[in-house]
Amino acid sequence: MKQVTCLCLWLLSLSPLAWAQSPSKYGLSLAYFGDKFTNAGLALGVENSLLHSERLQLIGAAEVGGFSVPGSSWSLFAGLRIGPRYTTRAGFFVDAMLNIGYQQVYYLYDRYRLNDAGNIVLQNPNTSGRAMPGVLVGLGYDWSKKTKLPVKLFGGLQVYFNYPTTHILFEASSALRAGVIVSPGFLNRKNAK
Repeated sequence: MKQVTCLCLWLLSLSPLAWAQSPSKYGLSLAYFGDKFTNAGLALGVENSLLHSERLQLIGAAEVGGFSVPGSSWSLFAGLRIGPRYTTRAGFFVDAMLNIGYQQVYYLYDRYRLNDAGNIVLQNPNTSGRAMPGVLVGLGYDWSKKTKLPVKLFGGLQVYFNYPTTHILFEASSALRAGVIVSPGFLNRKNAK
């Protein structure tokens, strides 16, 4: 994670004089969120180009979503991301983003704990909340670079840490991401002027 943080900082500092205040360009995203690659979920979000140079953008994003662990639990999450996106002239892009989020887990089975007297008791509520910091690295293609279609396709890997957990200090996890980002005209009409 330290190397990804250094990469993000290095990309942001490549040419500070070339950064310009970007006319905001919003995008709506819909993505498959495959927790541990097998637990299917969905993420909905919005992103904005905060700063840009010719091929480098600083992207800020927010999303909500959820996934299910069959027979065990289901989770809802919300998060924020920020990081650079480098786009080639051909339209291919690379993302390297830091994210922070919150995950609420709802268990489908009874959980028990030891009380102060040493007795086993039912743990209520049957849910737990967790911080969800991590990184997202992805690849994609921006169709608007070669066509008038305001669509980006992307895929990537998100590595995140759940804190606290009941067994260890934190639990590392990963998710496969694949989806589409659409920049509809009504969101960006003011910026086109």
